[in-house]
Amino acid sequence: MNHIFRHYWGLAFVIGLLFMLAGAGMAILPFGTYYALSLLLSITFIVGGTAEIVMGIRKDKLQKSSGWRIAGGITDLIIGVIIYPEFSFEGLSYLLAISLMFRSVMMMMLSFSLRLYDGIGWFWLMGISILSMLLSLLLLWNPIITGFTIGLFTGMAFFGVGLFIFLFSFRLRKAEIIYAP
Repeated sequence: MNHIFRHYWGLAFVIGLLFMLAGAGMAILPFGTYYALSLLLSITFIVGGTAEIVMGIRKDKLQKSSGWRIAGGITDLIIGVIIYPEFSFEGLSYLLAISLMFRSVMMMMLSFSLRLYDGIGWFWLMGISILSMLLSLLLLWNPIITGFTIGLFTGMAFFGVGLFIFLFSFRLRKAEIIYAP
């Protein structure tokens, strides 16, 4: 375990900074964030659908039937091509809310682990986790209203996740100093 702390606390530090910078950028440019996420969602459907079609056509011995795979690929491809901004508001809200909710739960579990580990400062990390969870619930609760502020809330949630990872990296570094052989 000490080996992990010794070598990877700096990586957590950098990842935390990147999440915080991305979050600040999203909060400052919320409409640009919306369009970037909408474009990313559309590209993901197009690439995923194309890959499914190719895999369905190039079936191997393990695949007896590839009809469903090809049908799913065509469906994804069509969705990616004709995706509308109204759909993207709701779709992005749900997708981001679930993703950030999952990350918030992970952060809560890490906070509890830290509490058992050394008991100092864990409540700040838990507070950030709870705030990130509340923001993700807000995204999930009303995606239409949230659609107007998706960039701001996504940015705040990303910043919260980044702040958690950033602060946690210092705890990892401290653990290295205390517990290194």
